[in-house]
Amino acid sequence: MHMRRRSKSTTKAAADEAVVGFIQESVRKHRLANLKAEASQHKFCISMTAYLAGCIALNQVLLLAWPVAGAVATVAALVGFAVLAMRSRRARPVAIAASVLPAATMSSLALPQGTVLAQAGVLYGVVQFLTVAYLLTMPEAKTKQARMPWGTIFRWLPLAVAGGAGVGALGYAMLHTQLSLGPVSMPVAAAALACFAVVEELYFRGFLQRLTRKAVGPTLSVALAAIAYTALTLPFGNVAITGFAALASVLISLLYYARPSIALTIAANLAVKLTFIGLLTVN
Repeated sequence: MHMRRRSKSTTKAAADEAVVGFIQESVRKHRLANLKAEASQHKFCISMTAYLAGCIALNQVLLLAWPVAGAVATVAALVGFAVLAMRSRRARPVAIAASVLPAATMSSLALPQGTVLAQAGVLYGVVQFLTVAYLLTMPEAKTKQARMPWGTIFRWLPLAVAGGAGVGALGYAMLHTQLSLGPVSMPVAAAALACFAVVEELYFRGFLQRLTRKAVGPTLSVALAAIAYTALTLPFGNVAITGFAALASVLISLLYYARPSIALTIAANLAVKLTFIGLLTVN
């Protein structure tokens, strides 16, 4: 009788041990699968961001150094983004958002402009048109994000304006010896820059950074938006102007990262441009 009880106890202990071992093995496999999935997602995010940013930057550099090669590279980038959007559902919103820039660049190259302001006007006009078209038609773009309370926006608004004014003053200190308004009057330049600021925020933060934030994460979305904006300014200036554009874009993208509100980033961008143009006019 005693031997039977010991035998049953031993069998039960072995069964319990087998169950525990099975559970531990299942947990280990589940953790391993999660780690592999996270590694795959991380690799996808980095490769996607590098591909898009690299194509956009390369196009603009080639347009400056070798216009014919730059035009061909712009067409190739647009085709590549379209193929990527068709082949990968996960990459689709990011590829479509990034395709606005080569499409706008092609349009600006096709239409002759007499001045830099006219060239920028055509470029930004196409960017605005495509942004609105995609926002109205893309299912991913129609997905609403959590709205920031107006109280929070008003609390951050003075900080956004003050930060933008500080960046604009820094830009003036960096560039005032290299730039002048020329034949363009101050009101015309201020109005054009104000329109450019709105278009930039609607596209770079409200469209590109918002969609890429969902696809590749908030950090990489900041990097992509900053690189894309910096590359867009390459045909309009020198190294100093490009460096200032990169600084301003990073700071505004970080503001959107911290407080995802287009109203705040538009206010900051307007403060940058109007402070810069105001100091340039006064001095």
